Amino acid sequence: FLQRKAMARGRGLRSTLPLLLALSISLRCFTLPPSSEARASKRFELPRRSLVGLLLAPSPAGAASKKEKETIKTAAQQMHGLQDRWAQIASKGPDGAKEILEAFSGVSYSTFVIKVPAGQSVGVDIEDRTITSVSSRKLGWSTGDTIQEINGIEAKDEEMVVNSVKAAKNQGQDLVFKVQRLSESPWVSLDRALTNVYADIDAEVVLPEPDQVSDMFRDLKNNVNLAKDDIIDMATVKEKLDAVIKA
Repeated sequence: FLQRKAMARGRGLRSTLPLLLALSISLRCFTLPPSSEARASKRFELPRRSLVGLLLAPSPAGAASKKEKETIKTAAQQMHGLQDRWAQIASKGPDGAKEILEAFSGVSYSTFVIKVPAGQSVGVDIEDRTITSVSSRKLGWSTGDTIQEINGIEAKDEEMVVNSVKAAKNQGQDLVFKVQRLSESPWVSLDRALTNVYADIDAEVVLPEPDQVSDMFRDLKNNVNLAKDDIIDMATVKEKLDAVIKA
């Protein structure tokens, strides 16, 4: 009985040998993709480029959204705007530092004009003076916009807005709205935007790491706060600002 059992085991092993050999050959032919560390080391062999370079590089995988690229673009524009107005900002001392902090706050306001030609629908629903829904975005409306003026007259409440629109339509007049929009500051979501755009760039394109940019920005904000309290001068803040722009 034992002899027959041993012979059966031998036949079983011989039958599995071809499978094991094929599996071994397949494993040798299979190559894992390079690790994230390897890709990162390849990137760092090349010279650095500015943040704006993120916008110029192709995006083959499509992982980064248009909004994320716009976030980076807006942040870069804000930095350059501060740099361009630096003489004026620095002359204000601590008040100039407060102005910088406002630019870095979690929200920002923009004011613009929307013109609705005579006879054309305004294309929105309102509550008080706030846009609650938009049926057509061609004119530039966005949910959450606040109407400040209509045809140069201050819009005080919902009733005034409705009556002004009706009067203009009855008279065949164009409607010109002065609108305020509340937007999220690019600095709130910059780290996420940088991470997604960075992951979407070809390995040959070298860019600053998201955490590096975030650390530099926090360092800048800390220095601005010190300047606001008149602990350090604005020249030190300028050095930090220039460093972030060059990153």
